[in-house]
Amino acid sequence: MKTLSKIATITGITLMAVACSSENSKTTAEEVKKDVKETVATTEDYIKDKQETIVDKIHSQKEKVEDKLDETKSKIGSNMNSITNESKEGLEESVAQLEEYQKKLDYELKKLENNTDDKMDVIEEKAEQTLNEVEDGFADVSKKIEAFFSDKNNNS
Repeated sequence: MKTLSKIATITGITLMAVACSSENSKTTAEEVKKDVKETVATTEDYIKDKQETIVDKIHSQKEKVEDKLDETKSKIGSNMNSITNESKEGLEESVAQLEEYQKKLDYELKKLENNTDDKMDVIEEKAEQTLNEVEDGFADVSKKIEAFFSDKNNNS
């Protein structure tokens, strides 16, 4: 939480400078301390809210991946007799890719939920990058799966 410490320090120094430089100021040290504490609390709340937003986005995407995995596995199982080996391999690759996305999201969630160090901004940035990558890849894999089953149904 180096960022939080820096913000609190800068805010504290600024508030003290303003309080000390004003001749007519009736600001006391206690008021300055109170203002600094409020600033720190606001900053902590902001950081926590930002982290929760990212965690919620990852959970949402993870649910989509899990739903698509379940749906695809079910469709493969119910159509096993009519799926060619080539198509089966393509679908298995898609399932493997979805499972890989699921692992990446799990990994990022664990890092976010268990973080207690000063590198939250780096962890959040990496989580956002992973989320964007998974969302893009998920869309591509979903299209491939839907195209397969759409073509299969049109050819039946």
